[in-house]
Amino acid sequence: KNLKIPAPTNSVLLTAVATNQAPAGPKKSNGKSLKAKEDRNLYLLDYLKTHPDYKGTEGQFTAIWKSCDPATKVKFEDLSKTLARERKKPAQTTTPLVLNATSAVS
Repeated sequence: KNLKIPAPTNSVLLTAVATNQAPAGPKKSNGKSLKAKEDRNLYLLDYLKTHPDYKGTEGQFTAIWKSCDPATKVKFEDLSKTLARERKKPAQTTTPLVLNATSAVS
């Protein structure tokens, strides 16, 4: 059997074109939430090294992070700050190798 597919209606197409708007720009963050997430994510990476079979949800891990002692949180905050400083450093440039045109290659 041949299936009959109805032709699209022009009103649907016109509606889609008429309401097409540029997407909103990226949401601005206050920076603190990003830092807090980075601290927690660094802790997660460390946690997974000692608990490789961990399959918890984000909410379960958030509870683990919140139950950490203050010294552990400070350790990962410091690590986060160190990594942020490293990312801000300009890339090191290398001195180009200049070959003497008269030197012989053996």
